[in-house]
Order: sequence, then structure tokens, then C-alpha cells
Amino acid sequence: MRITTAGIQRVLDLLDADLTHIALDAGETTEAGLADEYYRGQLTPPFRDGHTTVREVYLDETQGVGTIRGIAVLSQATDDPGTGVVFAFDQVEIEKTDRNSVTISVEITVEEGA
Repeated sequence: MRITTAGIQRVLDLLDADLTHIALDAGETTEAGLADEYYRGQLTPPFRDGHTTVREVYLDETQGVGTIRGIAVLSQATDDPGTGVVFAFDQVEIEKTDRNSVTISVEITVEEGA
């Protein structure tokens, strides 16, 4: 069975409604969650480019200061640490200081399988 263009757009609609926050981890992020979450921020409204949805969070000089070792995209989350489900994550090594700002962008593309 093949997914239609309308089906792909529906999947993107559901993702856009479900993904709410990005969390930063000072420890090791896994599918089970964040080891040492120290910051979370709400994602911007989605931007669509074809079959790709783009979500971002902007950290000014005062936000998320520390060593970022994991970034997690959360669904069904609130502003309270420990809420939501890890939808996607990545291990990184970023030194965020009070002298720089950072924009974290997440692109999710839905494609037909082979």
C-alpha cells in the first residue's frame, strides 16, 4: 500500500499538533528520557516545505546556559520538566554561554517507503 500526498499531509498535521517542546540535557538522552534535563522551551509554530515540517526554539543569552549534551523533541509536554514523551533525540556537545544565542531547528520529513 502506498501513502498518498493527502496522507503525508495528514501525518504532518498530526506531528505539528503533537510536538510541543525541546528539552536540553546535561547528561545522556535516550528513548527512555533525559538524564539531567536543565532547560525546556516551546517550539515555534510549524513551517512547511513540501513533505517537511520545521520547528524551532530560540535561546537568548540567558536561556539554556551550560553544556548541552542532548537535545530532545517532546510530544504532549508542558513547561514542567519530566512531562511529555521523547519523540526524537540527538547527542551533541555544545557549550552554550551567556554571551551567545542559539536557534535549534528540527526538520522532519515524511516520505513514501520503497
